[in-house]
Amino acid sequence: MGVIITALTQGAVFDITGGILTAIGVTFASVTLGWQRNKLLKTFKKEIKKGQRLLETDVKERLDKYILSIKAKMETIFGDLDAYLEKENTQLDELRELNRRINIRLQ
Repeated sequence: MGVIITALTQGAVFDITGGILTAIGVTFASVTLGWQRNKLLKTFKKEIKKGQRLLETDVKERLDKYILSIKAKMETIFGDLDAYLEKENTQLDELRELNRRINIRLQ
C-alpha cells in the first residue's frame, strides 16, 4: 500500500511539475513569438515602404521617358505639318499682296 501511495504521490508531483514547466515553456514561447512577430511586422512594413518608394521612382522614370518619346514623335509628325502650314501661309500672303496690286491697277 505504501508503495502504491508513494508511486501515486511521486506521479502526481511529476505531473504537476511537468504541467507547470509546460505552462512556463508555452508562455515563454508565446512571448518570444509575439515579440518576434512584432519585430517581423515592423521589418515587413519598412520593406514594403522601401519597395513602394522604389516602385514609384521606377514608374515615374519610365513614364517620363515614354512621354518624352511620344513628344519627340509628335514633334516629328507635326513638325512637317507646321512647315507645310507655314509655307502655305507665306504663299497666301504673296497671293494677297498680288491681289492688292491687281486691285490698285484696276482702279
